[in-house]
Amino acid sequence: MQEIRWKSKSCAILDLIGYTGELVAPLFFTSGYTTVLKKFLWLFPVLTAVFSTAPPARAALSFIDQPLFGQAAPPTMKATTPTSLNFADPYEPTPVEPDVNDIRVQDPVPQAGADSSGDIFSGGQNSLVAVAVGSAEGTRRPDGGFNDAYVGHSDPGNQVWNLGSFSYQHGADSPEHADEKQLVRLRGQDATLSQIAASYSMTLDLEERMNGIDLANQAPQAALDRGGYIDWLADAKQKGLTGAAGILYARTNSFINPNTGNLNAPGLGNSWSRVEADQKRRMEEIWKAIQKK
Repeated sequence: MQEIRWKSKSCAILDLIGYTGELVAPLFFTSGYTTVLKKFLWLFPVLTAVFSTAPPARAALSFIDQPLFGQAAPPTMKATTPTSLNFADPYEPTPVEPDVNDIRVQDPVPQAGADSSGDIFSGGQNSLVAVAVGSAEGTRRPDGGFNDAYVGHSDPGNQVWNLGSFSYQHGADSPEHADEKQLVRLRGQDATLSQIAASYSMTLDLEERMNGIDLANQAPQAALDRGGYIDWLADAKQKGLTGAAGILYARTNSFINPNTGNLNAPGLGNSWSRVEADQKRRMEEIWKAIQKK
């Protein structure tokens, strides 16, 4: 509307100038020049009409991100949500599958081999724990007898002097004293193993329990720490490995360092085959002791 009004006003003014010139020209010019001037002045309305069509200058507009006329505004860009990351522990050790060709597989063993109360620690040196673990250590026989190593021997792994059924090396006055001290220690570790198992809603049968105690005696970290015996035993059960096969799987893989994913068994040369063979041998000795009791 403002442009139309501007055009109208400009045309009226120029027309007025043109007609005014036509009236005033005779006063200053001769008739010959007047005729020419009149013709020239009549061009003013035409020129006015031509130039009046140009719109007034306007400030330049930026059309960046602006919608075209008649179109909806472009949608507002939204920040995309980053793909969620898995911050779980990146360590996922490759488990070692046991060689079950010569592994005895049986149903869970009933709670036998203990006294009437079911206490596998009852009897001290004559308890199922002492005889079974001692058999695995080579200090005892499955029938409860004693080997020469019971009275003392050098540990093949660290060369420390060992005493008693459990190859105790933390200071004791005699093999009997060593057994007393280690039985107290293993009782507490047995309770810890049961608590870890409960976190998986598992109840250990006698063989699983005895092997956990023996592993705690041999290598406490492998039995009790993160990524230890119970963790691998639960994994074995998920894979359908039960009985001796599941126990061997758990015992062998418990020697994996959960922080590095590498085998950590320097006493066995960090050799998978030696670790598996040693765990298998200890399992067989424990089973013999359970059968004898």
